[in-house]
Amino acid sequence: MAIENITQSPGSPGWVGLNVSAAPPWREGGTAAYDPGIGGVLLFGGSQQAGPALYATWEFVNNTWTEVCSGNSSAPTCPQSPSPRYWPAMAYDSSSSQLVLFGGVVDLLGMYGLNDTWIFANGGWSELNGSPAPPLDTSNGGLYGMVDDPGLGGLLLFSPVSGTWRFSNDSWTNLTRPSGPKGFGGMFYDNGTHSVILWSGSSGQTWAFASGNWTRLAAADTPAAYYAISSVYVPAFDYGLVLGLNGSNATWMYSNGTWSNVTTELGPPPPDSPGLRPVFAYDPTLAGTLGLGWEFVSSNTSGRIESQTMLLVDPLRVAISVSQNVRDLGESVAFQASVAGGRVPYATRLSGAPAPCGWPANLSPNAFLNCTLETTGSFGLNVSVVDANHSMVYAVLPLAVYPHLSASVTGGPNPADAGRNISLDGTIQGGAPPVVENWTVSTGANGSEVGQEYDNLSLSFPASGHYWANLTVTDATGAVSAVDTPIVVFSPVAVRAAVNFTQTEVGLPVGFNASASGGDAPVALTWGFGDGTFASTGNVSHTYAAPGNYAATAWANDSAGGSAEQTVEVRVAAALQVTAAANVTQALADQPIAFRATVNGGLGPYSYFWNFGDAATSVLSAPLYTFPTVGNHSVSVEVYDALGVGRSSTVTVDVVASTGPLSNATASPAVPLWVYAVAAGSAAILLAVGATAMVVRKRRS
Repeated sequence: MAIENITQSPGSPGWVGLNVSAAPPWREGGTAAYDPGIGGVLLFGGSQQAGPALYATWEFVNNTWTEVCSGNSSAPTCPQSPSPRYWPAMAYDSSSSQLVLFGGVVDLLGMYGLNDTWIFANGGWSELNGSPAPPLDTSNGGLYGMVDDPGLGGLLLFSPVSGTWRFSNDSWTNLTRPSGPKGFGGMFYDNGTHSVILWSGSSGQTWAFASGNWTRLAAADTPAAYYAISSVYVPAFDYGLVLGLNGSNATWMYSNGTWSNVTTELGPPPPDSPGLRPVFAYDPTLAGTLGLGWEFVSSNTSGRIESQTMLLVDPLRVAISVSQNVRDLGESVAFQASVAGGRVPYATRLSGAPAPCGWPANLSPNAFLNCTLETTGSFGLNVSVVDANHSMVYAVLPLAVYPHLSASVTGGPNPADAGRNISLDGTIQGGAPPVVENWTVSTGANGSEVGQEYDNLSLSFPASGHYWANLTVTDATGAVSAVDTPIVVFSPVAVRAAVNFTQTEVGLPVGFNASASGGDAPVALTWGFGDGTFASTGNVSHTYAAPGNYAATAWANDSAGGSAEQTVEVRVAAALQVTAAANVTQALADQPIAFRATVNGGLGPYSYFWNFGDAATSVLSAPLYTFPTVGNHSVSVEVYDALGVGRSSTVTVDVVASTGPLSNATASPAVPLWVYAVAAGSAAILLAVGATAMVVRKRRS
């Protein structure tokens, strides 16, 4: 948006006398208009105090009057010229870029009117023929109003009798409507309302013409109902003036639909001596309203009438505007400084723009600057102006330039497992405050702050996939910085734990196996065996050093920070121990001997295998056996537990002949009761009461 800071001079508008030479002789009933073709004001016609009407055509350009066509003799110097007349209507037609003159009267009483049309171009006049012209108006004293109407595409002409007409493309068109003004006093085009404003003079009414129709306005405090001599519009300040009401020097201003008497503020216009009425025209090259008036100067011996050229100078004003007074580094900015009012030429000084922006040397009357900002900081854009009347004004406008706006996003985890919370942190640098942040995320996210104006965002995703989060920041200048963060979500990591034996014994290796699924690879597997030892692998063999019940745990940890665990129970028994014993260490031949295996540790049930050293065996835990031969016999037993672990032990028994003495024949307290049965031949059957043991010895051959 444009921002202005305007400082006015303490002075007020008013009339300033111009020191010119060779001014037109005094006259009344002439007309004047600004002609861009000559870059000044053109003056035509009029008469010197009841004398004959004049041919005179004068130009006021560069502060100098020049007579283009002589009107003081009966032989004009121009090849063609409008005939002598009073009060013709004259205006510049912007649609055709030419100055147009219409009508007027031949006598001051307005009894003999004219309705011819003339064009002034290239320093001379030419009459326009062939187009039906508005009818004569003698009842209104031959007064017409004619102004340039851009909305109409040509000139608008009005008189109470002739009606409303448009001049465009060198032809006239009747626009008269049943209702409209009934009198004429002054008329001008109002840029502010894009309409022609007419003050009706004798009726004291205010009318507006737009879109092809007249509308009466309820304007308050209108000028008194009387004839006006001239009216002008001041486009630099959007107001119209009705000057020199007949019989007075009053000046009225029309602005924003309101009339106000500004005679006191402006001072009287060029003198209006009795019967001598001034002529006015707005001259943009002078930034003011040019007035050509007359003054009766008397002395002790004689009196004379002198012409005066005066300029209505508006207050000197300067304005500075900028497209935005808060910007970011690297952005462009447009400045405009303008000066209006006062009296040209202007002396200007412009400063304070940040490098590399540089103001032009002078305002004439506008200066434009568009540049890219390369320096941060606070600046004061300053414009000061001094006009030809030595009035001075200045304007200062602040400008703040901030570093580039940028945004970044950190946080995580990313990638992450489904269901796991993800925290994203937004960081903002530079930019003109306030800076607004806004997050948007993929469909499927769970998070209470999604789409809100927070620096940080917390969310999770219930399913695996590829997602995104966007942080967009906007600063006070409208600059935008956006960051897209891709988010990868995996299925939750899971682990499966297994052992080859859930029961074991001290000293025996156990195989542990762990496998993972899901998660973000690589996935690390770890075993904790419950005895204070660990292994960083999924497949491992472990041996427990002490019996007990152990909880072995497998952990899976993925790269996204997800983890899972599973526990297996392992029962560890003491190591298997076996001791073989016999009820005697010496026995007679054919004497039954009781053997026994004592087992400690291991996991039952147990299985036994006795070997008596003579091809006889037994699978009983406590067998009876009779050796058929004498001698030292080594008897061994092998015991296997439920895990298949085996241990062995050996005992030696000395067998002697039945007729010899026994050196050690005393039975141990645990000797069972023996019952002997001898069968024919060489076979023997041994029965052990209580042990239920049977040993079948091989036949002798």
